[in-house]
Amino acid sequence: MSREIILRAKSMVASVTPLPSDCGKLCGARCCTGDGLGMELLPGETEACGMSGFGSVENGIFVCRGSCDRKQRPYACMIFPMVPLVFEENGRLRIEAANDLRAVPVCPIAKAKLLPSFAAAVRRSAAVLCESAALREYLSEKTEEYLEIKQLSNLLN
Repeated sequence: MSREIILRAKSMVASVTPLPSDCGKLCGARCCTGDGLGMELLPGETEACGMSGFGSVENGIFVCRGSCDRKQRPYACMIFPMVPLVFEENGRLRIEAANDLRAVPVCPIAKAKLLPSFAAAVRRSAAVLCESAALREYLSEKTEEYLEIKQLSNLLN
């Protein structure tokens, strides 16, 4: 079941972009250089998507070689530089899409206003992921981590 959910969520963000133009031209595609840094995979994403042809997976982190079939790249790459935030309040699910503070050192648009259609696609795809209890739990944990990073960043600035 998670395989279908992951593939459906990825299909929702596979063709949307954060800007109306190729954002990689602004920075030389720093997020896709294959520099040894990686992107965290969703639980079950490796099994669901088989990304071994253009990178390696170590401890749930995908490290690319610098080029890929964009439709096969990890979900985290597809939504970069945004992050879905998942909140459960009074038995209801609320999902937001935020610019990911962790992207700032790499991505020149990480603090920019991104296309509303991109943010909407990130929210919709996260809602699909939340159909799986395990993925909803994972996204909730990642939301808590992100909020802690944001709080620390606010204290330091």
